[in-house]
This record gives sequence, C-alpha cells and structure tokens, in this order.
Amino acid sequence: MALTITPTVELAHNPPRVLLTIDTTGYVGDTLAIYRVEGSESTIVRDSETTPDIADVTWIGYDYEAPYGTAVTYQVVIFSAGTTVASATSSSTTVSETSPWLVHPGDPDLSVELVGLRQIGARKRSITQAVQRVLGRSDPVVTSDSRSDVEGSLQIGTSTLAEITALVDLVADGTPLLLNVPASLLWGVTYEWIALGDLDEARVVAQVGARPHRLFSASYLVVARPEGDLLPQRTWADVISESSSWTDVLTTRATWANVFTGS
Repeated sequence: MALTITPTVELAHNPPRVLLTIDTTGYVGDTLAIYRVEGSESTIVRDSETTPDIADVTWIGYDYEAPYGTAVTYQVVIFSAGTTVASATSSSTTVSETSPWLVHPGDPDLSVELVGLRQIGARKRSITQAVQRVLGRSDPVVTSDSRSDVEGSLQIGTSTLAEITALVDLVADGTPLLLNVPASLLWGVTYEWIALGDLDEARVVAQVGARPHRLFSASYLVVARPEGDLLPQRTWADVISESSSWTDVLTTRATWANVFTGS
C-alpha cells in the first residue's frame, strides 16, 4: 500500500504554482482533500475537496495560492462516508518567487505580475464607536464595535498597452484577489486577500498620443479568502489542437495525468 503526495514547484508558469501528485494505491474511499500547511495553519487547496471515487488512482492538481518565499507542506486526507481512512504529508516545499503578484482565485490565467507596483499606501483599521458624554462626568462612556481588518491602497504602474489590458481584465469581475508578496522583499505586507475599490487610471506623461504609460490607483479592503472552484486550465480543445486522433493522443501522452497537464 502507498499513499503519497508530491509537490513540484512550477516557477516558470504564470502565475507560479505547485503541481500536486497524489498516489492512493491500496486505499479505497469516496473523497479526498488536500491541505496546505504553514506552521499551525491548514488551508484546503482549492478544488481538491471535490475529487470523487478514490481507489488506487493517481490524482493531480495545482495550488496557485501558496505564499511566496515561505516553506509549506501538503497533507492529503482520504475519507469514506465522512470518516478519515488515511492521510499522508509531503516534504517541505517553497515557491521561491521574487516578484509580487495579484492572483485571480477562479481563473489564474488572468493573474498579473506586479513588476510596476509603485506603492502600498498607508493602512488603517477602522472602528465604529458611540461616544456618550454624561452630565457630571469628565470622562465619556464609549461603546465600540469590533475593529475592522485592514484598509489600504495600491499604486501600479504599467508601460505597455498589453499590461493595461491584463490589469483591467484581472479586476473586471470584481472578485477578491490574492496579493502575494515574497517575504524576502520585507515590505511588511506578504499574503492578503484583497477586494479592490474603484480603479483610477492616470497618464504618467501628460502628452496625449503614443504614450502607453499609466499609473493605476485603487483602495482595497483585506477580506476572507473567497469560495469557488478553478476554471479548467486545459480543455478538450487544447487536446484536439495538439493531436489529430486518439492514436496521436496515446502516442504523445503516456497517462491521463500527462493529458491533464500537457506534459
């Protein structure tokens, strides 16, 4: 019997990601789940909890949300009728990315490398308070709600029309995004899910004409990780475009895992 989970960092992919390969040989269950473990915190890998019918199979998937520059491990858990059957933990792995990214949780292909990130502005934590000044007392009575999470702002510079289009496409659906900043940059901000407000676009060069440089500014709120599944990163259209027949597919790809990943 073998139950293993093997992470492989794919830095060259946009955005960087971790390929997860699971071998469940000898184990039978109805579902599995994969968790990314950082210290004492475990986070389920997006889409992994939906994998059905585990029975001597090799499963693969991707984690697009691993923190950059931080060591993590992965744990696979097999369930049968809601009860844990078995689990295994991977070796430690680190996505050694050196640039910050804004990552879309549902469609990672929309993600943007923030080569032109100019500024992470001042940050505040708001609070709602009611102040009651009582006659005969010098000190007021204050009733407070819980303090909110961080509010801040970003400034992102672009230098080409393609960069403008990519950034606008990324924020178009209003989905909260992962601001993933390598810990090595020492910015004091590393890994946050943020909901961007209005996106303001200003020309860097005042002259109107063939000057594509822009400065985008947006306020944001730090929010909870959004729910939802990944869109397919490869489709049957991709397979058909690569091979003219099933014979070609079988010749080119040794396993279903190779068909899925295009490897």
